[in-house]
Amino acid sequence: MKPKWIVLIIIIVVVAGIYGYVLLSPKAPTQTAPPTITSTSTTPSETSTPTKPQACSQIAKECPDGSYVGPTGPDCTFVCPISARSTKSTSTNFSASPTSGAAPLSVQFTSSAPQGGAIGNTVNFGDGTSGNLGFAPVCSSCNALGIVSHTYASSGVYTATLTSGACACPAGGICNCPNMQILGTTTVTVNSTSAASNIQQLNAPGSVSLRQGGIAEIRNESFYFTPQSFSSSSATIQITPVGCWNSFPSDTPPKVRCMIATVLIPPQTLSVGQTYHAANYGITLTQIGNTVATFSVK
Repeated sequence: MKPKWIVLIIIIVVVAGIYGYVLLSPKAPTQTAPPTITSTSTTPSETSTPTKPQACSQIAKECPDGSYVGPTGPDCTFVCPISARSTKSTSTNFSASPTSGAAPLSVQFTSSAPQGGAIGNTVNFGDGTSGNLGFAPVCSSCNALGIVSHTYASSGVYTATLTSGACACPAGGICNCPNMQILGTTTVTVNSTSAASNIQQLNAPGSVSLRQGGIAEIRNESFYFTPQSFSSSSATIQITPVGCWNSFPSDTPPKVRCMIATVLIPPQTLSVGQTYHAANYGITLTQIGNTVATFSVK
């Protein structure tokens, strides 16, 4: 055999051996990168600072059903109630003061409700007449408040009804208006007129003697007051300011009442010699008997 063939055979054997070695050698394991762990942290939410109450630019809003609601929340928003058919609301506080006395009896009706609640629109006095509420100013965290006054000229038992809108209610009857809410009722008892239970008109300064249920109209100071109850040494009176939202009991009620902010004056109890002071006047209980009390107005 020639030498060049021997060399060729040796080269083929060497190459075959190297190739076989590569194919049959175990492969090194593939290195896997360790998993990446991502940590998350939750930051506690910041505590919100309570919003302070603020004055509202609008004190009441008329809803589609005719009712009025007061503002609610820090943004002074208004939420109208869902209309109902002659349903009665339980969130409205409707009251009268006084609830009894001799004719002519002047009564102040008050409606209030929680924030955003319906305070109503019209008070049907139970004698065939009605009046619209005037609204006191409120803030975003205050209860809405509406006020209207009425004088009962004749004796009888009257049921006053607060409705969400104008509703014609018959005297002594039941208000039943479609798509109208009945927000509250209250009863007023008016006794027969006695000789001293009348309306007396005077200008301050002056003096007046009244029985329970009598009315003193202080014409030059635009208010009147009514004794509600007596004791041996004190008398409780209800004072009512007069403006475009109402009238003096002896005057013809206005056909159009204004929607203006009014301030409710709670009943005042005076002992003999004690004075109730207002901005421009004072009322002093000077003397009291079994059925008659005397007051001076300055």
